[in-house]
Parts: sequence; C-alpha cells; structure tokens
Amino acid sequence: IIAKDVTLNLENDTNGQPNWMFGDKEKKNKENPEANEQTAPAEPKKKGKPATFSLANLTFENINVNYYDASLKKGVAFKVEALRCQAPLGGDVIIDIKGELQEKKYSLNFHGDPLSTLKTDETPWKFKLRGDLIGRPIEAAGLLKASKESPEAALSFTVNDINIGATLQELGIVEGLEA
Repeated sequence: IIAKDVTLNLENDTNGQPNWMFGDKEKKNKENPEANEQTAPAEPKKKGKPATFSLANLTFENINVNYYDASLKKGVAFKVEALRCQAPLGGDVIIDIKGELQEKKYSLNFHGDPLSTLKTDETPWKFKLRGDLIGRPIEAAGLLKASKESPEAALSFTVNDINIGATLQELGIVEGLEA
C-alpha cells in the first residue's frame, strides 16, 4: 500500500460542525433516523478465529493533515514526510516515521513482536518506541496480553528535559501557559 502527496483539510466551523465524518456510519444513522431510510440493514457479525494478518509494505510520503477550529481561531498542521511499515507473517512489526508537527521536526521508530503473538493467551505482545520530538528524545515500551478472562496492558513512557506547557506553546497549540 502506497500513498503519496495527499492533503487532508479538516475544519470545525464557528458552530462546531465538522467538514468530515469518521467512524461507523450505521451508528451515526441511529442518531439521525432520516438517514436510515437510505441505508441497507447491516449483516450480522460472525464470530470465529482472529484473522491472520501480514503487511509486506505500507508507505506514506508527503502526507499533510491540517486542522482548523474556526471558533477558537486555532489550527494544527501535521506532516508525514515518510512512513514505512512492515508486518510480515511471523515477523516483527517495524514502523519508521518522520515528519513535522507545527513545522517542528519529529522522527519515531516503533518495533513490536509479531502480530500472531496477540492471538495467544500465554505470550504478551511487546513493543518499543523511540524517537525525537522537536529536539527532545522520547521513549516508550509496553506489552499487551490478549487473555480471554481479562486482557492486560502495561506502558512506560519517558520524555527527558521537557516542559509540557512550554512545548504546547512552542507548537502554537496553546497560548499563555506559564513555562
């Protein structure tokens, strides 16, 4: 799968109405009964074994997402210069991404166990994330265990030498926070 040179402009108008709709159209139709007249009934979902999944190559290049909130008069610009993802059958999940958030550089590397690990009750699925966000190193690690009785998750996240308020102000997302 390859996507190149895509720009997505999302906006909420001054009344808070978005110019987009994500999610389950059927759920949205329950909120809007008039739309149900145009929608065919959904097929019942079948239960069974989880599907086997592999991904040879997912590549995004030059993907731009712009969000503007007209009532707040604020916008956020997010760019993916390059994203490469591989999840071969039985192999580790590897994702490398670099780009810009509000014209500030970031780069991230994600490494996870094979996706097939998620189908077992005994073995936790482990992952690590390392990268750089606007010149500051970040690191995360975690695990997920898909137990039938009670799924488990654990996450550790490390960010060194960062002031969240100052970073949000530097990105232009908020103004007036004490740094």
